[in-house]
Amino acid sequence: MSSLIVLVIDDEDGVRNLIVNALSLISIETTTASHGMHALNLTRENQVDLVVFDVKMPVMNGFEVLRKLREAGNKIPVIILAARFGRDDIKKGFDLGANDPARKPFGMGSKLGV
Repeated sequence: MSSLIVLVIDDEDGVRNLIVNALSLISIETTTASHGMHALNLTRENQVDLVVFDVKMPVMNGFEVLRKLREAGNKIPVIILAARFGRDDIKKGFDLGANDPARKPFGMGSKLGV
């Protein structure tokens, strides 16, 4: 039986490591990327069951990553992270095919985005 694989994309090492460590506590396998172009390559070359990524990233922002995933027909569930989410950003994320937004900062003792 294959395990769930989550792709975590964030240009901040601390945030990326926090998410990876939290998921490892419940035995979820992760792979990581520090920018959108690397993430797109990973989704093409590897099995990925869920993508969690920051909106604000170098090289390619999260909305652009999501747009490219959906244009390629990739229906991987996506959770978008952002320090600031206005109504327009949330709407844009859903319009592009995101499954859920989550606010930063968050900690191991909280639910993502609460």
